[in-house]
Amino acid sequence: MRKTSALTAIVAAGLFAFGPGLTSASQMALATTDSHNAADPHEFESRAKSLFAYPKRYDEAIKLFLKAADTREVGDPVRVQDLVMASRLAYYRDDHGRSLALMRRAADEASSTGDVITAAHAYMDAAFIARLEGSAETVVQLVKKAELLAYSPLIGDKDRDGILVRIRSTP
Repeated sequence: MRKTSALTAIVAAGLFAFGPGLTSASQMALATTDSHNAADPHEFESRAKSLFAYPKRYDEAIKLFLKAADTREVGDPVRVQDLVMASRLAYYRDDHGRSLALMRRAADEASSTGDVITAAHAYMDAAFIARLEGSAETVVQLVKKAELLAYSPLIGDKDRDGILVRIRSTP
């Protein structure tokens, strides 16, 4: 019996000494796993897309696309697409000011990461929204940005022509 008591005391002492460290490490690992799952951009995007059929819930979908974008790394092209989707949903809600801000953000991010084709098209989309807002000066600025990008050596003739057609059709 004394051997069992002594063994129990040693095991208990070991758990006491090492237990809090192991528990903290386990808790940290669990918290990391939980936070990773909670910040899964695919989950946010999936939830946002499930709301497409419910226009009254577009504000919720916008927030989900923004969460998805914010959880992605800068330079991830899907991050820009999340911003574009959020902008489009804001546009469909007739929140043109928010739509314009989000589309400009998408264009700026695409441009800063070298995705010049996406950036040029996003600037043109933003120019369209700015025209609806009655901001002629903003339209001119955005179209100029798109035009500069259209002449980038990174863009092939077909993509350049597509951007220039959009630019020429802007009133």
